[in-house]
Amino acid sequence: DATFSEIRLGFDGRNLAALELLDTFGQKSSVRFGNVERNPKLPPDLFRFAPPKGADVIGDIN
Repeated sequence: DATFSEIRLGFDGRNLAALELLDTFGQKSSVRFGNVERNPKLPPDLFRFAPPKGADVIGDIN
């Protein structure tokens, strides 16, 4: 069973500008994108996660 009955994408030139999702209950969600920067240089440590002290870690890949 699909969660969404319809998905629409809107573009401004080559950039994604809008996303509209219609779910199976008829509820519509709209997202607008602005100031889109394609393929920015991001530092690797931006995606590093350090769980808080005392947190249970399940499935550690290290």
